[in-house]
Amino acid sequence: MSKIFFEQSRPTFSEIIGNGKTFEVPNYQRNYSWHYDEWEDLWLDIEELNSDDNHYMGYVVLKRTPNPKHYEIIDGQQRITTLSIICLACISLLQDWINDNIEAEDNRKRLELIRTGYIGFLEGRTLVTKAKLRLNRINEYFFRSYLVQLRKPSNISSEKPSVQKLYKAFTYFKKKVEEKFESNKSGAALFDFVDGNLGSNLFFTLIEVGDDTNAYKIFETLNARGVKLSASDLLKNYLFSLILSDSPALVEDLDMKWDAINDILGNTEVTTYLRHYWNARQNKIERKSTLFKALKRKVAKQQEALDLLNSLEENVSVYAALSDENNALWSDDERKSIKELNLFDVTQCYSLLLVAKEKLAPGEFVKLLKDIVVISFRYNIIGGQNPNELERVYNDAANKVFRGELTTAKAIFKLLESVYIADTNFKNDFATKSINTNKANQLVKYILSKLERQYGGNEIDLNDKSVTIEHILPEKPTDEWVEAFHNTDTSQYIYRIGNLTLLKTNT
Repeated sequence: MSKIFFEQSRPTFSEIIGNGKTFEVPNYQRNYSWHYDEWEDLWLDIEELNSDDNHYMGYVVLKRTPNPKHYEIIDGQQRITTLSIICLACISLLQDWINDNIEAEDNRKRLELIRTGYIGFLEGRTLVTKAKLRLNRINEYFFRSYLVQLRKPSNISSEKPSVQKLYKAFTYFKKKVEEKFESNKSGAALFDFVDGNLGSNLFFTLIEVGDDTNAYKIFETLNARGVKLSASDLLKNYLFSLILSDSPALVEDLDMKWDAINDILGNTEVTTYLRHYWNARQNKIERKSTLFKALKRKVAKQQEALDLLNSLEENVSVYAALSDENNALWSDDERKSIKELNLFDVTQCYSLLLVAKEKLAPGEFVKLLKDIVVISFRYNIIGGQNPNELERVYNDAANKVFRGELTTAKAIFKLLESVYIADTNFKNDFATKSINTNKANQLVKYILSKLERQYGGNEIDLNDKSVTIEHILPEKPTDEWVEAFHNTDTSQYIYRIGNLTLLKTNT
């Protein structure tokens, strides 16, 4: 294994971006992702700086290339990109002032100084700005052709989300600099803001690494030093480093696979999905904190990384559907059980369900879903038992299903019997169970509707807004209630299931 050599310094933004250097965000890096909260925090930090103030911006990791003036940005691309956008917003404001004949000649010189120092240089033949910063495949065209050239897109809503964020960042900072200099349209003051607040007062910890250092090693080393990095970035960079070291031409296809997985998952983190996927196929349960090291031990070759990415892509639709009862993947019977599991907010069973959907016959999968609903209600909702033990048992079952050792719901349930709460214990737990109706209204409605069906034969629509939960002992007992309870603490009874009932209001 090659050693990792660092060169560390603490330069300002102008020292990083200046001296004829150019920078590139590798295609396997994530798209631009900052939004309003990050923009606002950064702007407030910059705007409050005085000439003798400094503001620390954190780590930037650059990888050297054969061209001594060209670097790949391994970490810090969101900050470097955003600072470049602020510079572009200032250039745009100067151009507006030039158009309005405000210090036109002097402001042209200032504009060129800012553009040359922070953005790029004008090519003599085309008079087009060649940017210092090149973004990844998804973001580069818009950044280079629109933002750097100060062009307004005709239909930004049709662009990819990360491209829309780039343009929204530009419009946000353009508005901020306009407001800042509204009462003092001084080109000198604006230049001092760029060269001072941005260029000289923001400093970083810069780490430069050699050509023989893979991106994932840098991420891993920084993570060990306590620098908070995305787990999904760690995993992506490691997998891509295995593949791209021998086949750089695969980058576009792999990047599209990774983006597709993220798009299907929506708000679910890739690492959450990967953890359930991985544990279903391994004997040992890995936590998020140990997943990366476990993956490195098992996936060390290009083909293994390719196989993993392909399998993740093949299984992601099923995984995403587990949290969406309306997904077209489910039959009516499956949809009912998935809806109940989501109401219970239970995910420990996802590893088992992920492989069971693939390996079991459809009828057996429906039976397994119903069994897991019953186990989850008894164990998680009413029993409030240790979820770690539940995950361990589910994972053991998932491993056996994946290896073909368990092929029926009955055989799987036999393995799960240790987490099936017996009737006597369940009844005792149910008798004293309290659920706060303010925090889990739909769950309480679900439980009471099941009781109504069992003992009254009535079906209750949980979405019927005329059906409400009422407390027999009120949430705010009067003195008469307190006296009736002989000064016993009534709070322990208010949210007990036995104190709750469903009522249908007149409509």
